[in-house]
Amino acid sequence: MSSIVCAIDFSESSDRALAHALAFGKRIGAKVVAVHAWQLPVYAVPDGVAVFGPEVVAEITDGLQKQLAKTLEGHRTEGVTLEGKLVAGAPVEAVLEVAKDIGAEYIVIGTHGRTGVARFVIGSVAERLVRLSTIPVVVVPTKH
Repeated sequence: MSSIVCAIDFSESSDRALAHALAFGKRIGAKVVAVHAWQLPVYAVPDGVAVFGPEVVAEITDGLQKQLAKTLEGHRTEGVTLEGKLVAGAPVEAVLEVAKDIGAEYIVIGTHGRTGVARFVIGSVAERLVRLSTIPVVVVPTKH
């Protein structure tokens, strides 16, 4: 069975990408693994760097697990297996790692369609995935 990884961030854009990944997965008989990567914010404070305790990490991961479950439930499609994976880490690296671990044949991601200075300065997760991935990446445009 083939596998497709779909990067999600709970936005409208990633909802469209997940719907596309499921339709594609159904067509080719592949399971879809929706991956949400997260990182703790780092704050500079006068005495160094703010560190979050285990209670905060547990609260964040619990909230993200609930959001992931809700997203998956809203996208369940008959005829295709859908799994969710919550990964701590930078989005691009986390998605590539999951794709490698499960032997995925494709990665699907939505894009917000950044252009100009914003794209140049901030960069884009989708753009980095396209550049760094060794497997095909399907970029689903944001609905205009």
